Amino acid sequence: MTRALWLVCWLWAGPAWADAAVALDQRLGAITTLSASFTQLARDAGGRQIQSVPGSMALKRPNLLAWQTQDPIPQRIVSDGQSLWIYDVDLEQVTREPASSLLNTPAGLLLNLDSSALSERFEVSQSQVREGIDSFTLIPLDEQIYQMIVIEFAGALPVLLGVLDSTGQQTRITLREVQLNRDIDDARFEFTPSADVDLIDAR
Repeated sequence: MTRALWLVCWLWAGPAWADAAVALDQRLGAITTLSASFTQLARDAGGRQIQSVPGSMALKRPNLLAWQTQDPIPQRIVSDGQSLWIYDVDLEQVTREPASSLLNTPAGLLLNLDSSALSERFEVSQSQVREGIDSFTLIPLDEQIYQMIVIEFAGALPVLLGVLDSTGQQTRITLREVQLNRDIDDARFEFTPSADVDLIDAR
């Protein structure tokens, strides 16, 4: 590509990225609370399905999260605003991390990103994958654990979170029964480990 052509492409793409980031920020900024059931499907770098896990989630901005998966990988993840608790039921083990660790998860995108953070951290593009479904693709501008993140909306409702990680593994979280901006009891975002589980404090 010639330098002149590269410059034309850059000048054309720059505003498009900015417009997509603003559009995504408007969708995310309209969310104060969200609850949904979901199916989490993971595929390896070769495209082979390695797990499919049902679950449910709730979140409240800016940093409260309740995430629970069922068999075959039962797990509970809770952010109470101060700590992020990860409870692996089968292992009888709880890991406690700072709540800021949530920023590195797809759910953290729904909770915390604004348009300036989006523009600083990601190249954002927007497309319509089918009628009524808008897709936003986020490519990190610096080295992260994700190569790409995809968020799809049906109107104002987020209906899919997709992640391609640094190893090539793909995770697709399909949301159902999505409810926006309804009251959620803060007790749902509380977690107290029982005395019979191992606690790993990674704060």
